[in-house]
Amino acid sequence: MPELIKAVNEAICKVRDVKSIFAFTPNPEKHAKTISYIKLKTGIDIQVRRNLVLDCRTFIDYASGIDKEQGPVFYALQDGFPKERLSELATVVNDQSFGRKDENEILYFQSLGVMHENLAAIEYIYNKLSV
Repeated sequence: MPELIKAVNEAICKVRDVKSIFAFTPNPEKHAKTISYIKLKTGIDIQVRRNLVLDCRTFIDYASGIDKEQGPVFYALQDGFPKERLSELATVVNDQSFGRKDENEILYFQSLGVMHENLAAIEYIYNKLSV
């Protein structure tokens, strides 16, 4: 299991009392080992769904990357999810968009390929939580 996945898992679980995770993958068999590891270590219920984005309030890092990725947002757009329902993460940071409206609302974040920023954010959060 890569150390980065372990670090992200630990950081997320320190921030919130996570009870369940909804995940997307076009190939669940490929990720079965990782999903089983997280379930075993955390007791968190993980559900893998293709229509994940359709059921969520969805945030992306940069709208300009939407046509370059082949992940959940790409498949959701093919399945009829309107681009207008996507919000950039910066709108949350700048208080132009808010978090969950109620405890049943599911938020989904899709990184569209700005890996160095993602890793820097994960490292920052993990280091803050490890103090």
